[in-house]
Amino acid sequence: MAKVSPSQFGRNKYKVGGAWCLLYGPDEWSKQEAATAAVKQLLPADNPDAAPLELDGEGLTAAAVVRSAQTPALFGGACITVVRGIQRMAADQQEALAQSLERAAPGAVVFLIASGAPEGERGHGVRGDLLKKIEAVGTVVEFEHPQKDQAVKWVTDRARSLGSDIEPAAARYLVEVVGENLLELDKELEKLSLFAAGEKHITRAHVHEIVPRRIEEAVFEMAEAAADGKPALALQLVNDIFATSQRSEHGKTAGRLLGLLSRQLRLVWDAKRLLEAGWKPGQEVTEDQRALLAEATSWFWEPRGKWKAARLVRQAHRFTWPALAGALDMLAETDLAVKEGAADSERLALEQLVVRLCSPQSR
Repeated sequence: MAKVSPSQFGRNKYKVGGAWCLLYGPDEWSKQEAATAAVKQLLPADNPDAAPLELDGEGLTAAAVVRSAQTPALFGGACITVVRGIQRMAADQQEALAQSLERAAPGAVVFLIASGAPEGERGHGVRGDLLKKIEAVGTVVEFEHPQKDQAVKWVTDRARSLGSDIEPAAARYLVEVVGENLLELDKELEKLSLFAAGEKHITRAHVHEIVPRRIEEAVFEMAEAAADGKPALALQLVNDIFATSQRSEHGKTAGRLLGLLSRQLRLVWDAKRLLEAGWKPGQEVTEDQRALLAEATSWFWEPRGKWKAARLVRQAHRFTWPALAGALDMLAETDLAVKEGAADSERLALEQLVVRLCSPQSR
């Protein structure tokens, strides 16, 4: 049949071509909403007890999936099966299922739902043969995280559906803090709607008070503060992060923060190398240019990473090569001091580090 975009799937009222429908990709919120809508329009409207057969991919066999697709519906209408976590199905069973798609009963529809890969990893765990076979005989929909501007619009619309109104600056700030993961944004919006109940708008101040700052976003801002020579901002970011962790967890927090800061500066290093190799933001990254990269990231060439790449480029312009090398040396020294217990406290060690990174001599 076809591979369609999420928007096409919605415009077609979530109608499935053929007996098989594969939904995959990292955008869990949109994927689950689409699955719910697609199943609902297949169930008999006059029978509130009608429900699909639910299966889990863990330990599931191809024979069990095919058997479900051949079982008559208990309440009439289409025989519907929903397999969640198809990526957990063993590779040999996925291959066997790919060879058995034609065995579904007339009127049967099987939804195969794959969870997205963990943050920073690629892939979705669905075997290529199975994906291609379903694309040939059924419907395949890939759900990517939206780009930043799309996520901001989604936040505005979603807040309205929850009975709240969010100010544009607050919507953008929420995306900056949480990222483009709609599932996480939805959780925070629900909390914000309750917190701001009775007030005219959800404001940036509400977001700042209620939504915990993601450590990854804080690291981006720390690197920018260091590049701009703003120690007060960098110290505030460190304090925000440690304020959200228990004292007994400060060692782990410091270790994670140091690791992310080190990675952030290596990404800035990569951005400088790409710029010196002739690459410009918005251009394709050649294979030769990719070979220059120290960090495995697709931000420089994938559309949804464009805004992160733009921030890395800005930081790359502000750091000199000696400053970057010196910053990485400072990080290594602080990491060693924390691990060996030589620092008076993990928090103090991080505070001293960011002040040093922000000094004029470090840029």
